[in-house]
Amino acid sequence: MAQNLIHYNIFLASPSDVAEERKLIETSINELNITVCKTLNVRLDLIKWETHSYPSVGNYSQEVINDQINDYDFFIGIMWSKVGSPTPNSKSGTIEEFDIAYEKLKNGSDVKILFYFSDKPIPPSEIEPEQILQIKKFRSDLQQKGVYYYNYSKPEEFQSLIKLHISQHLNEVNSKRKIETAFKQKVLKSGENDIFNNNLETDLSDYEEYGLIEYLDIFKDSFADVESSLERLGNYLVELGTNISKRTEKINSFNALPFNTIKDIKKEIDKASNDMFDYVKRTNVEIPLFHEYYYKGMEALSSALTIQEEDGMISYSDLKELSETLNNNYLIFNKTIEQIEGFKLKVSVIPRVSVSIKMAKRKMDQTLDELISELRSAQNLSSEFSKRIDSILDI
Repeated sequence: MAQNLIHYNIFLASPSDVAEERKLIETSINELNITVCKTLNVRLDLIKWETHSYPSVGNYSQEVINDQINDYDFFIGIMWSKVGSPTPNSKSGTIEEFDIAYEKLKNGSDVKILFYFSDKPIPPSEIEPEQILQIKKFRSDLQQKGVYYYNYSKPEEFQSLIKLHISQHLNEVNSKRKIETAFKQKVLKSGENDIFNNNLETDLSDYEEYGLIEYLDIFKDSFADVESSLERLGNYLVELGTNISKRTEKINSFNALPFNTIKDIKKEIDKASNDMFDYVKRTNVEIPLFHEYYYKGMEALSSALTIQEEDGMISYSDLKELSETLNNNYLIFNKTIEQIEGFKLKVSVIPRVSVSIKMAKRKMDQTLDELISELRSAQNLSSEFSKRIDSILDI
Protein backbone atom coordinates (compact mmCIF):
# COMPACT_ATOMS: atom_id res chain seq x y z
CA MET A 1 0.00 0.00 0.00
CA ALA A 2 1.37 3.43 -1.00
CA GLN A 3 2.24 5.97 1.68
CA ASN A 4 2.30 9.76 1.83
CA LEU A 5 5.92 10.88 1.81
CA ILE A 6 7.87 13.98 2.67
CA HIS A 7 10.75 14.51 0.24
CA TYR A 8 14.19 15.83 1.17
CA ASN A 9 16.70 16.88 -1.49
CA ILE A 10 20.38 16.07 -0.92
CA PHE A 11 22.87 18.07 -2.97
CA LEU A 12 26.26 16.43 -3.51
CA ALA A 13 29.26 18.68 -4.15
CA SER A 14 32.81 17.47 -4.78
CA PRO A 15 35.75 17.57 -7.18
CA SER A 16 36.12 14.73 -9.66
CA ASP A 17 38.73 12.76 -7.68
CA VAL A 18 36.17 11.21 -5.30
CA ALA A 19 34.16 9.33 -7.91
CA GLU A 20 33.96 6.22 -5.72
CA GLU A 21 32.44 8.16 -2.82
CA ARG A 22 29.90 9.78 -5.14
CA LYS A 23 28.73 6.32 -6.20
CA LEU A 24 28.63 5.17 -2.57
CA ILE A 25 26.41 8.11 -1.61
CA GLU A 26 23.93 7.11 -4.29
CA THR A 27 23.95 3.52 -2.99
CA SER A 28 23.62 4.73 0.60
CA ILE A 29 20.63 6.93 -0.18
CA ASN A 30 18.92 4.05 -1.95
CA GLU A 31 19.46 1.90 1.15
CA LEU A 32 18.28 4.65 3.49
CA ASN A 33 15.13 5.05 1.42
CA ILE A 34 14.31 1.44 2.22
CA THR A 35 14.78 1.80 5.97
CA VAL A 36 14.18 5.48 6.70
CA CYS A 37 11.09 5.66 4.48
CA LYS A 38 9.52 2.84 6.43
CA THR A 39 10.18 4.39 9.84
CA LEU A 40 10.17 8.15 9.25
CA ASN A 41 7.87 8.31 6.23
CA VAL A 42 10.34 10.31 4.15
CA ARG A 43 12.01 10.04 0.78
CA LEU A 44 15.56 11.16 -0.01
CA ASP A 45 16.33 12.50 -3.49
CA LEU A 46 19.96 12.87 -4.56
CA ILE A 47 20.79 15.98 -6.58
CA LYS A 48 23.98 16.08 -8.66
CA TRP A 49 25.12 18.40 -11.41
CA GLU A 50 25.42 15.37 -13.70
CA THR A 51 21.70 14.61 -13.44
CA HIS A 52 20.04 17.88 -12.40
CA SER A 53 21.72 20.53 -14.56
CA TYR A 54 21.12 21.22 -18.23
CA PRO A 55 22.63 23.43 -20.98
CA SER A 56 21.96 27.12 -20.48
CA VAL A 57 23.70 30.49 -20.45
CA GLY A 58 25.15 32.50 -17.58
CA ASN A 59 28.17 34.61 -16.75
CA TYR A 60 30.16 31.39 -16.24
CA SER A 61 29.38 27.66 -16.17
CA GLN A 62 29.34 27.27 -12.37
CA GLU A 63 26.80 30.09 -12.11
CA VAL A 64 24.49 28.16 -14.43
CA ILE A 65 24.71 25.11 -12.12
CA ASN A 66 24.18 27.30 -9.04
CA ASP A 67 21.01 28.79 -10.53
CA GLN A 68 19.62 25.41 -11.57
CA ILE A 69 20.46 23.57 -8.33
CA ASN A 70 19.43 25.78 -5.44
CA ASP A 71 16.58 23.95 -3.72
CA TYR A 72 17.94 21.35 -1.30
CA ASP A 73 17.62 20.32 2.34
CA PHE A 74 21.04 18.67 2.77
CA PHE A 75 24.42 19.76 1.41
CA ILE A 76 27.10 17.05 1.34
CA GLY A 77 30.64 18.04 0.42
CA ILE A 78 33.62 15.73 -0.11
CA MET A 79 37.31 16.42 -0.75
CA TRP A 80 40.42 14.28 -1.06
CA SER A 81 43.42 15.40 -3.09
CA LYS A 82 41.98 18.36 -5.02
CA VAL A 83 39.74 21.35 -4.42
CA GLY A 84 38.68 21.37 -8.05
CA SER A 85 38.76 23.89 -10.87
CA PRO A 86 38.64 27.62 -10.01
CA THR A 87 35.69 29.85 -10.89
CA PRO A 88 35.56 33.63 -11.28
CA ASN A 89 34.22 33.92 -7.72
CA SER A 90 35.98 31.12 -5.83
CA LYS A 91 38.96 28.78 -5.56
CA SER A 92 36.78 25.99 -6.98
CA GLY A 93 33.25 25.06 -7.96
CA THR A 94 32.91 22.88 -4.86
CA ILE A 95 33.97 25.70 -2.54
CA GLU A 96 31.58 28.09 -4.29
CA GLU A 97 28.75 25.58 -3.83
CA PHE A 98 29.63 25.28 -0.13
CA ASP A 99 29.66 29.07 0.25
CA ILE A 100 26.15 29.25 -1.20
CA ALA A 101 24.90 26.57 1.18
CA TYR A 102 26.58 28.31 4.12
CA GLU A 103 24.95 31.63 3.17
CA LYS A 104 21.59 29.85 3.06
CA LEU A 105 22.22 28.63 6.61
CA LYS A 106 23.26 32.08 7.83
CA ASN A 107 20.14 33.61 6.28
CA GLY A 108 17.83 31.33 8.25
CA SER A 109 17.55 28.25 6.05
CA ASP A 110 17.29 24.82 7.71
CA VAL A 111 19.80 23.31 5.28
CA LYS A 112 21.99 20.63 6.89
CA ILE A 113 25.67 20.83 5.93
CA LEU A 114 27.82 17.69 6.08
CA PHE A 115 31.43 17.89 4.92
CA TYR A 116 33.93 15.04 4.66
CA PHE A 117 37.66 14.84 3.93
CA SER A 118 39.35 11.65 2.77
CA ASP A 119 42.60 10.63 4.46
CA LYS A 120 43.35 7.96 1.86
CA PRO A 121 46.97 7.97 0.67
CA ILE A 122 47.47 10.02 -2.48
CA PRO A 123 49.58 8.36 -5.22
CA PRO A 124 52.83 10.34 -5.52
CA SER A 125 52.26 10.95 -9.23
CA GLU A 126 48.93 12.65 -8.46
CA ILE A 127 50.07 14.94 -5.65
CA GLU A 128 49.65 18.62 -6.53
CA PRO A 129 51.17 20.71 -3.71
CA GLU A 130 49.11 23.81 -4.54
CA GLN A 131 45.88 21.81 -4.37
CA ILE A 132 46.90 20.29 -1.02
CA LEU A 133 47.63 23.77 0.37
CA GLN A 134 44.22 24.99 -0.78
CA ILE A 135 42.51 22.04 0.91
CA LYS A 136 44.33 22.84 4.19
CA LYS A 137 43.25 26.48 3.85
CA PHE A 138 39.66 25.41 3.24
CA ARG A 139 39.70 23.13 6.30
CA SER A 140 40.91 26.07 8.36
CA ASP A 141 38.14 28.26 6.94
CA LEU A 142 35.54 25.65 7.89
CA GLN A 143 36.84 25.56 11.46
CA GLN A 144 36.65 29.33 11.73
CA LYS A 145 33.06 29.24 10.49
CA GLY A 146 32.15 26.63 13.09
CA VAL A 147 31.55 23.87 10.54
CA TYR A 148 32.24 20.45 12.04
CA TYR A 149 33.65 18.23 9.31
CA TYR A 150 34.65 14.57 9.44
CA ASN A 151 37.69 12.64 8.21
CA TYR A 152 37.60 9.06 6.93
CA SER A 153 40.21 6.66 5.60
CA LYS A 154 38.22 3.93 3.84
CA PRO A 155 35.27 4.07 1.41
CA GLU A 156 33.27 1.65 3.58
CA GLU A 157 33.87 3.85 6.62
CA PHE A 158 32.62 6.83 4.63
CA GLN A 159 29.52 4.93 3.52
CA SER A 160 28.63 3.94 7.08
CA LEU A 161 29.28 7.46 8.36
CA ILE A 162 27.14 9.10 5.69
CA LYS A 163 24.20 6.83 6.48
CA LEU A 164 24.65 7.37 10.21
CA HIS A 165 24.87 11.16 9.95
CA ILE A 166 21.97 11.53 7.51
CA SER A 167 19.83 9.32 9.76
CA GLN A 168 20.66 11.48 12.76
CA HIS A 169 19.73 14.66 10.93
CA LEU A 170 16.53 13.10 9.61
CA ASN A 171 15.46 12.14 13.10
CA GLU A 172 16.07 15.71 14.29
CA VAL A 173 14.07 17.11 11.37
CA ASN A 174 11.35 14.54 11.87
CA SER A 175 10.88 15.38 15.54
CA LYS A 176 10.37 19.06 14.63
CA ARG A 177 7.81 18.20 11.96
CA LYS A 178 5.71 15.73 13.93
CA ILE A 179 3.07 18.28 14.88
CA GLU A 180 2.87 19.60 11.32
CA THR A 181 2.66 16.08 9.90
CA ALA A 182 -0.08 15.09 12.33
CA PHE A 183 -2.06 18.17 11.33
CA LYS A 184 -1.65 17.39 7.64
CA GLN A 185 -2.81 13.82 8.13
CA LYS A 186 -5.85 15.05 10.00
CA VAL A 187 -6.76 17.44 7.18
CA LEU A 188 -6.16 14.76 4.55
CA LYS A 189 -8.52 12.41 6.38
CA SER A 190 -11.20 15.12 6.37
CA GLY A 191 -11.04 15.24 2.55
CA GLU A 192 -9.26 18.57 2.14
CA ASN A 193 -6.46 16.99 0.08
CA ASP A 194 -5.91 19.90 -2.24
CA ILE A 195 -4.25 21.98 0.51
CA PHE A 196 -1.21 19.74 0.64
CA ASN A 197 -1.10 17.94 -2.70
CA ASN A 198 1.89 20.01 -3.81
CA ASN A 199 3.97 18.80 -0.85
CA LEU A 200 3.01 15.14 -0.51
CA GLU A 201 3.36 12.30 -3.00
CA THR A 202 2.53 8.60 -2.98
CA ASP A 203 5.33 6.87 -4.82
CA LEU A 204 6.78 4.28 -2.42
CA SER A 205 5.88 0.65 -3.03
CA ASP A 206 5.75 -1.90 -0.25
CA TYR A 207 9.10 -3.42 0.71
CA GLU A 208 9.73 -6.23 3.16
CA GLU A 209 12.63 -5.62 5.56
CA TYR A 210 14.00 -6.96 8.81
CA GLY A 211 12.52 -5.81 12.08
CA LEU A 212 14.28 -4.59 15.21
CA ILE A 213 14.83 -8.06 16.67
CA GLU A 214 16.45 -9.37 13.48
CA TYR A 215 18.74 -6.33 13.22
CA LEU A 216 19.89 -6.67 16.82
CA ASP A 217 20.51 -10.40 16.34
CA ILE A 218 22.61 -9.67 13.23
CA PHE A 219 24.60 -7.07 15.17
CA LYS A 220 25.27 -9.42 18.10
CA ASP A 221 26.22 -12.35 15.86
CA SER A 222 28.46 -10.16 13.70
CA PHE A 223 30.27 -8.69 16.69
CA ALA A 224 30.82 -12.15 18.13
CA ASP A 225 32.53 -12.90 14.81
CA VAL A 226 34.46 -9.62 15.08
CA GLU A 227 35.79 -10.63 18.50
CA SER A 228 36.77 -14.08 17.20
CA SER A 229 38.54 -12.49 14.25
CA LEU A 230 40.43 -10.10 16.54
CA GLU A 231 41.44 -13.03 18.73
CA ARG A 232 42.85 -14.88 15.72
CA LEU A 233 44.70 -11.78 14.53
CA GLY A 234 46.15 -11.34 18.01
CA ASN A 235 47.24 -14.97 18.18
CA TYR A 236 48.96 -14.71 14.79
CA LEU A 237 50.92 -11.69 16.01
CA VAL A 238 51.91 -13.34 19.31
CA GLU A 239 53.05 -16.46 17.47
CA LEU A 240 55.09 -14.42 15.03
CA GLY A 241 56.60 -12.37 17.84
CA THR A 242 57.67 -15.52 19.70
CA ASN A 243 59.28 -16.99 16.59
CA ILE A 244 61.05 -13.76 15.67
CA SER A 245 62.46 -13.48 19.20
CA LYS A 246 63.86 -17.02 18.93
CA ARG A 247 65.39 -16.31 15.51
CA THR A 248 66.94 -13.03 16.68
CA GLU A 249 68.38 -14.70 19.79
CA LYS A 250 70.01 -17.42 17.69
CA ILE A 251 71.40 -14.93 15.18
CA ASN A 252 72.93 -12.91 18.01
CA SER A 253 74.46 -16.05 19.54
CA PHE A 254 76.07 -16.91 16.20
CA ASN A 255 77.56 -13.43 15.98
CA ALA A 256 79.26 -14.01 19.35
CA LEU A 257 81.09 -17.12 18.11
CA PRO A 258 84.77 -16.80 17.21
CA PHE A 259 84.25 -18.10 13.70
CA ASN A 260 82.06 -16.71 10.99
CA THR A 261 78.91 -18.83 10.80
CA ILE A 262 77.25 -17.18 7.81
CA LYS A 263 75.57 -20.42 6.73
CA ASP A 264 73.88 -20.90 10.10
CA ILE A 265 72.87 -17.26 10.28
CA LYS A 266 71.32 -17.48 6.81
CA LYS A 267 69.27 -20.51 7.89
CA GLU A 268 67.77 -18.53 10.77
CA ILE A 269 67.22 -15.53 8.52
CA ASP A 270 65.34 -17.75 6.06
CA LYS A 271 63.25 -19.17 8.89
CA ALA A 272 62.43 -15.65 10.06
CA SER A 273 61.44 -14.74 6.49
CA ASN A 274 59.18 -17.79 6.25
CA ASP A 275 57.59 -16.91 9.59
CA MET A 276 56.78 -13.43 8.31
CA PHE A 277 55.47 -14.65 4.95
CA ASP A 278 53.24 -17.15 6.78
CA TYR A 279 51.94 -14.35 9.04
CA VAL A 280 51.22 -12.16 6.01
CA LYS A 281 49.34 -14.97 4.29
CA ARG A 282 47.12 -15.75 7.28
CA THR A 283 46.51 -12.13 8.18
CA ASN A 284 45.61 -11.18 4.61
CA VAL A 285 42.93 -13.87 4.74
CA GLU A 286 41.62 -12.61 8.08
CA ILE A 287 41.44 -8.85 7.34
CA PRO A 288 38.60 -9.16 4.76
CA LEU A 289 36.69 -11.40 7.18
CA PHE A 290 37.05 -8.84 9.98
CA HIS A 291 35.93 -6.15 7.55
CA GLU A 292 32.86 -8.12 6.49
CA TYR A 293 31.83 -9.01 10.06
CA TYR A 294 32.33 -5.48 11.37
CA TYR A 295 30.48 -3.56 8.67
CA LYS A 296 27.66 -6.10 8.53
CA GLY A 297 27.16 -5.59 12.26
CA MET A 298 27.30 -1.80 12.01
CA GLU A 299 24.82 -1.77 9.13
CA ALA A 300 22.40 -3.79 11.24
CA LEU A 301 22.97 -1.55 14.26
CA SER A 302 22.31 1.55 12.16
CA SER A 303 18.97 0.14 11.00
CA ALA A 304 18.07 -0.88 14.57
CA LEU A 305 18.83 2.60 15.92
CA THR A 306 16.76 4.21 13.16
CA ILE A 307 13.79 2.11 14.28
CA GLN A 308 14.57 2.87 17.93
CA GLU A 309 14.64 6.62 17.40
CA GLU A 310 11.19 6.47 15.81
CA ASP A 311 9.45 3.78 17.87
CA GLY A 312 11.46 3.65 21.11
CA MET A 313 11.43 -0.14 21.32
CA ILE A 314 14.88 -0.81 22.83
CA SER A 315 15.08 -0.71 26.62
CA TYR A 316 17.47 1.62 28.45
CA SER A 317 19.53 -1.34 29.70
CA ASP A 318 19.82 -2.81 26.20
CA LEU A 319 20.96 0.54 24.81
CA LYS A 320 23.55 0.78 27.56
CA GLU A 321 24.74 -2.71 26.68
CA LEU A 322 25.08 -1.74 23.01
CA SER A 323 27.05 1.36 23.99
CA GLU A 324 29.33 -0.68 26.27
CA THR A 325 29.92 -3.21 23.48
CA LEU A 326 31.03 -0.44 21.13
CA ASN A 327 33.21 1.20 23.79
CA ASN A 328 34.84 -2.12 24.73
CA ASN A 329 35.60 -2.85 21.09
CA TYR A 330 37.03 0.64 20.71
CA LEU A 331 39.46 -0.13 23.54
CA ILE A 332 40.32 -3.53 22.04
CA PHE A 333 40.99 -1.91 18.66
CA ASN A 334 43.22 0.65 20.37
CA LYS A 335 45.16 -2.01 22.29
CA THR A 336 45.63 -4.09 19.14
CA ILE A 337 46.91 -1.06 17.23
CA GLU A 338 49.42 -0.33 20.00
CA GLN A 339 50.61 -3.96 19.93
CA ILE A 340 51.06 -3.85 16.16
CA GLU A 341 52.97 -0.57 16.24
CA GLY A 342 55.21 -1.93 19.02
CA PHE A 343 55.83 -5.09 17.04
CA LYS A 344 56.76 -3.09 13.93
CA LEU A 345 59.49 -1.38 15.92
CA LYS A 346 60.73 -4.74 17.18
CA VAL A 347 60.97 -6.20 13.69
CA SER A 348 62.61 -3.09 12.26
CA VAL A 349 65.89 -3.96 14.03
CA ILE A 350 66.25 -7.30 12.21
CA PRO A 351 69.21 -6.83 9.85
CA ARG A 352 68.36 -6.85 6.14
CA VAL A 353 71.10 -9.31 5.26
CA SER A 354 69.28 -11.15 2.48
CA VAL A 355 66.74 -10.60 -0.27
CA SER A 356 64.24 -12.89 1.44
CA ILE A 357 64.28 -10.97 4.72
CA LYS A 358 63.98 -7.62 2.92
CA MET A 359 60.97 -8.87 0.94
CA ALA A 360 59.39 -10.42 4.02
CA LYS A 361 59.77 -7.23 6.07
CA ARG A 362 58.31 -5.12 3.27
CA LYS A 363 55.30 -7.44 2.81
CA MET A 364 54.73 -7.60 6.54
CA ASP A 365 54.88 -3.82 6.92
CA GLN A 366 52.27 -3.46 4.18
CA THR A 367 49.99 -5.99 5.86
CA LEU A 368 50.40 -4.43 9.30
CA ASP A 369 49.70 -0.96 7.89
CA GLU A 370 46.55 -2.27 6.22
CA LEU A 371 45.44 -3.90 9.47
CA ILE A 372 46.06 -0.69 11.44
CA SER A 373 44.08 1.29 8.86
CA GLU A 374 41.20 -1.20 9.12
CA LEU A 375 41.19 -1.03 12.91
CA ARG A 376 41.35 2.77 12.99
CA SER A 377 38.40 3.01 10.62
CA ALA A 378 36.48 0.64 12.88
CA GLN A 379 37.50 2.74 15.89
CA ASN A 380 36.18 5.93 14.33
CA LEU A 381 32.90 4.34 13.32
CA SER A 382 32.38 2.71 16.72
CA SER A 383 32.95 6.08 18.37
CA GLU A 384 30.36 7.75 16.12
CA PHE A 385 27.76 5.06 16.80
CA SER A 386 28.46 5.23 20.52
CA LYS A 387 27.76 8.98 20.37
CA ARG A 388 24.50 8.27 18.57
CA ILE A 389 23.39 5.82 21.27
CA ASP A 390 24.39 8.28 24.01
CA SER A 391 22.27 10.94 22.31
CA ILE A 392 19.30 8.55 22.41
CA LEU A 393 20.00 7.92 26.08
CA ASP A 394 20.29 11.70 26.47
CA ILE A 395 23.64 11.42 28.21
